[in-house]
Amino acid sequence: FTGGVSLAAYACGVLDVIFKRFGREAFQKDCVFSGASSGSWAAGCAAYATHGVGNVSEVFNLVFKSALNLVDLFPCGLVFIGCEAVEQFVSLLATVAAYESPAAFEAIATRGALAVWLFGCTLRLPAGQRTFRLIVRGGQDFQSPAQLAKLITATSVFPFF
Repeated sequence: FTGGVSLAAYACGVLDVIFKRFGREAFQKDCVFSGASSGSWAAGCAAYATHGVGNVSEVFNLVFKSALNLVDLFPCGLVFIGCEAVEQFVSLLATVAAYESPAAFEAIATRGALAVWLFGCTLRLPAGQRTFRLIVRGGQDFQSPAQLAKLITATSVFPFF
């Protein structure tokens, strides 16, 4: 999934239709959802919905709509609290999954059902190699709701610098 909040919301709508048509069971085995920036939100919604947290619409409403409603309360909210809102609501989703659907949380934390693209820049490399990207899947950053939320927020911060 690519970034752009409206594109990620659209992708969640398409996923909802696909899951209703083919069933989420078709995507539970050997399927990895990956995304960058707000595309990682859509990938997270897909991964959690696939493994039993709820349907895509429920997960979308819990994370996307709640975060956007919170951001909308503040003037220039996306600039000032956008990343904080994302972190809090992704952490909430992961916490709910850990308690209400441990299999879904395990699929994300240990089986690698969710992958997140991270982007970075450095001045230590020669010109032309200063920006890089890597994909993170599983590992210690996926073991707790707070760590996963920080990882999703880290990929969402890129447009701000």
